[in-house]
Amino acid sequence: MSAIHIATSWLLQTNNPGKIVILTDSDTSLHLINHRKPKKFIHSTTKIHKNIIELTNKGWILKFQWIPSHCDIPGNDHVDKLANLGRALDNVTYPIGLNDQQNLVKKQMIKKWQERWDIDKHNNTYGILKPIISNWHWCRHENRALDVIMTKMRLEKIGLNKYLHKINLSPTNPCTQCNNGDIETDEHYLLSCQKYNAHL
Repeated sequence: MSAIHIATSWLLQTNNPGKIVILTDSDTSLHLINHRKPKKFIHSTTKIHKNIIELTNKGWILKFQWIPSHCDIPGNDHVDKLANLGRALDNVTYPIGLNDQQNLVKKQMIKKWQERWDIDKHNNTYGILKPIISNWHWCRHENRALDVIMTKMRLEKIGLNKYLHKINLSPTNPCTQCNNGDIETDEHYLLSCQKYNAHL
């Protein structure tokens, strides 16, 4: 995205409009540029859209062409090597884009979160169930209510006597329906409780 923005900005400084093809191996960038309202990289995409409109108004005929990366295309491989050299420089001409900054911050935060999680995970139920920071594979996202219930059950923080007794909202923690002394946990409720079976 940054390279495309730099290329279009450079063209704006040129006073002789003509035909130009911008080659890129970033399929994602081309898809984003093709959308009027992209859902990610909005800041970078908007700047490129603005440049494209200005170039078109100045008489430029602009085309974008995707080329495969790492396929022994001499020019593309050379550009890749130069880009990798540029990453190692302390002083850069073009600052890191906003989206790239956000991604870097996110990665650093997740790394720090994981480090703290590794220290604390044995002190809480959630840490034992989930040793690595990531989304649960069962999260549906389109059904928020189900996600909330599943999370509460995994944490054992659901409206059953074991948890309610722990937070002083129930006088006892055994199941009041079964009267056999079993503690009312989610496991008990789902697998052996008469109260649950009555609803099946």
